[in-house]
Amino acid sequence: MPNYFWIDREQIVGNAAVSEGFNRFFSKIGAELTNIMTSDKNGFKNYLDKTVRESFYLSPTDPAEIQDIIKILQPKNAMDMMV
Repeated sequence: MPNYFWIDREQIVGNAAVSEGFNRFFSKIGAELTNIMTSDKNGFKNYLDKTVRESFYLSPTDPAEIQDIIKILQPKNAMDMMV
């Protein structure tokens, strides 16, 4: 997470303020985008025009299995996740 960011020319600093700013942004963005998007009666059919017959199944898991899988993953140079 960045140390600061800008909202309306005001620099927001501090972990709590930055977290709250991100939360405020992401909790409002859906409604704001809905207000500016035009309605399309075909919707998703414009870009998902073919029927897919294949399917897949996700078997149940538990936290221990997920932790075991994470332990064997190779570290990467990702900058957006702290482990």
